[in-house]
Amino acid sequence: MNNNNGSNNNQDVSAQLISDMDQLANYVANLVMCSISSDLLELKTNCEGIAEYMSKVVKQAKQIALDSKDNETRIEITNCINNLASTIEALVMRTTELIGAKLQNLPLEQLKPVKKNFAISSKEVGTALNSLVVATDKRGGKIVVDAVNEQKIAQQQLLATLKGPQQAFVNAAKVAAFNSKKLNKEALYAATNTVVPSKHQMLKLSAAEFIDLETKFIRGIQMVRNNMQDNEAKSEIASQYKLIDQVLNDIIEAANILPAFSKKFEAAFEEFQKMLDLLKNAQQSFENLVNACKMQMSDAEFLAIAKKSLEASNAFIQQAVAYLNQNPDLDPVRRAQIQKAINDAKQSSANLIKAARQAHTDPNNLDYQKLVDENKAILDRDLNTLCILTSAHNEKEKLDITTKLYFDTMINFDKNNHTHSPLLVLNNNNNSNNNN
Repeated sequence: MNNNNGSNNNQDVSAQLISDMDQLANYVANLVMCSISSDLLELKTNCEGIAEYMSKVVKQAKQIALDSKDNETRIEITNCINNLASTIEALVMRTTELIGAKLQNLPLEQLKPVKKNFAISSKEVGTALNSLVVATDKRGGKIVVDAVNEQKIAQQQLLATLKGPQQAFVNAAKVAAFNSKKLNKEALYAATNTVVPSKHQMLKLSAAEFIDLETKFIRGIQMVRNNMQDNEAKSEIASQYKLIDQVLNDIIEAANILPAFSKKFEAAFEEFQKMLDLLKNAQQSFENLVNACKMQMSDAEFLAIAKKSLEASNAFIQQAVAYLNQNPDLDPVRRAQIQKAINDAKQSSANLIKAARQAHTDPNNLDYQKLVDENKAILDRDLNTLCILTSAHNEKEKLDITTKLYFDTMINFDKNNHTHSPLLVLNNNNNSNNNN
C-alpha cells in the first residue's frame, strides 16, 4: 500500500513539474516578445512570472532528484537546474539590454552585438529547459534497461539448468521470478513518471504482456522439467522464449525514449522557415513592383510583375490560413488577431497593386509615387505583423520560433535600412493601444 502511495506521489511531482515548466516556458517566450514590442510593463510582468515558476520548477526537480536514490541522477538534475537558472538570468539581462539599446536608438553597428547576445541567450534557455526535462525523465528508463538485461540473463540460466540438478533449477527459477517482478515494478514506475505519452503507453502495455508470457513460460518450463520427452511442451516454451525476448526488446526501446522537445524545435524551425521564405518572396516581389512603377515598360510587362506580386502575397497569406486550420485549439484572442492580420494583408496587397497601376500610367507623377511608397510601407507592416503572430506555435516551441523570426527579419531590414521593421511595427501598435 505504501509503495502505491509513493508511486502516486512521484507521478504527481512529475506532472506538476511539466505543468510548471510549461508556464515557465510561456513567460520566457513572452519575455522574448517584449524585446520586439519594448513594452516595459510586460517586461516586468514576465520577469515576475519567471521568478515564480523558476522557484516551482526547482522545487519539483529537486524532489525528483531526491526520490531517484541515484547519485548520478541527482548530480545531473542539479546541474540542469543551475544551468537553467543561469541561462534565464542571462536572458533577462540581454532582453533589458536590447530594449535599452532600441530606446536609445543606437546605430546599427552598436546594436548588432546586443542582438547577437540576445539570440544566444534565448537559444540557451530553450536548450536548458529541454535538458532538465530529459534529466528528470531518463533515470527510470536506465533502471528499466538494467532490469531487462538481468531478466534476459536469468532466463538463459534457467534454460541452462533444465536438465541439471533439482536445486540448481529451483534456484534459477527463483532468480527468474524475482527479476521478473522487479522488471515489472520498474517498468510501471517509469511509465507512471515519464512525461512522454508514447513512452508511458508502450511501457505499460509491454510490461503487462511480459508478465503474461513469463507466467506461461515458467509453467511450460516446469512441464518440460517433469517430462523431458514432451516435445510439444518443448516447442511451446521455445516459442514463448522468442516472444518474451521480443517483448523485452520492446521494453528497452520504450525505456530509451526521451522527451523530444528538441525535435519539436527543429520541426517548428522547418515549418516557420517556410513562412519566412514566403514572406521574403512576397516582400521582394512587391519591391520589384514598386521599382517597375518608376521605369518605362509595356503594360504587359508591368501586369506580369503585378501578377507575380499578387501570387507571392497570396502564397504567404495561404500559409497563415493553413496555420489557423492546423491549430484548432489556438487561443481565441490570438486566432482573432491572426484573422485580422490576414484580412489586413489581403487589403494592403490589393491597395498597393492598385496604386502601382496608377503610378505606371504616369511614372513622373510624384504624388502617385508617394502613394505607392505609403502603401508599400503599410503592406510591409501587415505582412510582418502576420508573420510575427503566426510565430507563436505552442509554448515549448514559441521561444525558438520567435527568436528566429526576430533576427531573420531584423537583419533583412537592417541591410536594406528599411523604416518599417517588425520591431518598429509592434512598438507603434503598442503605442497605439496605449493611446486608446
